[in-house]
Amino acid sequence: MEEALILCNGGHVEALNIHLEHLYFATIDISDFVWKYQPLPYYKSIETNHWYDNARKIAKLSTVKASKNYPHSHHLPYGFNQSPILPSICLFDSTLGRYLDKLCKSKEVCVSIYMDDIVISAQDNELLNKVFDKILVAAEKSKFALSKEKTKPVAMQTEAFHILVTHRNMKVEYGRFVKLQHAYSASDSEAQKHGIGSYVGSVNKAQDNC
Repeated sequence: MEEALILCNGGHVEALNIHLEHLYFATIDISDFVWKYQPLPYYKSIETNHWYDNARKIAKLSTVKASKNYPHSHHLPYGFNQSPILPSICLFDSTLGRYLDKLCKSKEVCVSIYMDDIVISAQDNELLNKVFDKILVAAEKSKFALSKEKTKPVAMQTEAFHILVTHRNMKVEYGRFVKLQHAYSASDSEAQKHGIGSYVGSVNKAQDNC
């Protein structure tokens, strides 16, 4: 693989932090990112990346049979190392992935991808709207279903991972913040309290003092 979609240190907070100097933002959320996949797309992606001999075996062993009410015969289970890795490989090899790969080289648009969330930002509203529309088209060509609820069009504020992002500012979304406050108050574990405080502080230090 060419190194264009670069792996970066940090989690979802860092994936949002890199956008803060921009004025306009948008979020694209892929529905069913892990659950939708069956062995065939995994096999094709693994084969493409030069692991041909073991591709079919890896793809088969990485999926489990779905319940009767599920639209696909197999899906990836949660909780395994390959669960986020294999969908990410499929994304990379898709029309959407190739467009995002190209977009990563742009100096005018910032893009970050963390699991099923794609966040884009720019200083130019018109430019970002064009990019947003192209991402929607690429997602459709790649047969990725997008979450209507979580996908946010271009605006001066966006939300991802229950975090609100604006120019030079992030804060935990109110509903999630209240839940974290309740969890903090109800906990007898100092380690858990420290973890909650550290997380909120990593997003917005002012909220950590509330």
